[in-house]
Amino acid sequence: MSSHESEDRTIIPATSRATTMNGKKGGKSKRNKPLTLKSMPQKRRKSLNDVMYESICERTIIAQKRSCIEMAQAKIKFTKDLLELGINSTDEVKAMVTEHFSDK
Repeated sequence: MSSHESEDRTIIPATSRATTMNGKKGGKSKRNKPLTLKSMPQKRRKSLNDVMYESICERTIIAQKRSCIEMAQAKIKFTKDLLELGINSTDEVKAMVTEHFSDK
């Protein structure tokens, strides 16, 4: 190394650098508060006493909704099964059912 090459290199102290080793700029944050996640209100579970004294009508409505959904799902599955068998009309279904029960 010649004396000329050492003069071209300048060493900058770490405190005066604009960026850190990972490329991010250093410096003070302009935010006063640290970043936090917004707290979501938790849904309170009903206690056994609350459920016991809940109106029977309300519980029945919930049960009816569930059974309606289950019935709709069963109807859809039944219809898909019929289509896979090649049955497209209700007359064909009636004939199949009457034939099934008349054999017994």
